[in-house]
Amino acid sequence: WSATSPISGVGVENMTLDASATTDSPGTAGTLIQIIWGSYNWVTGVRTLNTGNPPYRNNMWLYQAAHNTIESNYVYGSNGWDMSYGIEVSYESSDNLVDNNILQHTAGPEIMNGGEGNVFAYNYAVDDYYTANGTAPGFQQGDSYSSHQDGTYFNLYEGNTGTKLTADIIHGTSWMTTAFRNYWKGADGPFKNSSTQVVDLESYSRYFNLVGNVLGSPGYHTTYKDTPGSATSNTGCNTIGPVSILTLGWAEGNAC
Repeated sequence: WSATSPISGVGVENMTLDASATTDSPGTAGTLIQIIWGSYNWVTGVRTLNTGNPPYRNNMWLYQAAHNTIESNYVYGSNGWDMSYGIEVSYESSDNLVDNNILQHTAGPEIMNGGEGNVFAYNYAVDDYYTANGTAPGFQQGDSYSSHQDGTYFNLYEGNTGTKLTADIIHGTSWMTTAFRNYWKGADGPFKNSSTQVVDLESYSRYFNLVGNVLGSPGYHTTYKDTPGSATSNTGCNTIGPVSILTLGWAEGNAC
């Protein structure tokens, strides 16, 4: 809405955005709502439907943005593609608030792709629909994806309800995330049977704080902690990881 950046003081409220008819190319950067180089903007009361084939990269996207609020929205849909996120905060975005949203049937409901000082609070995620483009229908994706990019630190997850907290090593290191009073159950339905650990902090995810959380599903998670002897020397998936509350220090995917 402006020929110059940054955008500031703009709100998107009380509407539905339906992208079910889109045919975006896989891996491109389509989105329904993007705030780029913006500050002090907000999105509230919005329903987004990202069910094209293939879907957009995400439903809502904060990109190099600061001091924005995404609050009280309903986010739906993907077709199981690798890159079809719900709400993505990325590329040095800082001091943003994502709270009180419902996220359903998305591959990665809340994902951090680089940034600091952001808060994800009191969001509800269910049916984290990820199939690796149909090749891994039983794989459990994390809904509170605290790190998928280097330079991710000093972020807070508080009071969220969902399946899993993940910090991977795919694109670099992360550190100093705090998870406070969340409920993550680990297994999202009977159809998920791999990568069902509750908290997955992969190698080089450092100085994380887990405080006052409720973790796991009774009768399913039978191991408290799973750690490798050497994160770089293990290959493939072990058998303990999927039924563990915590998998700490494994290389990419090796505790799945």
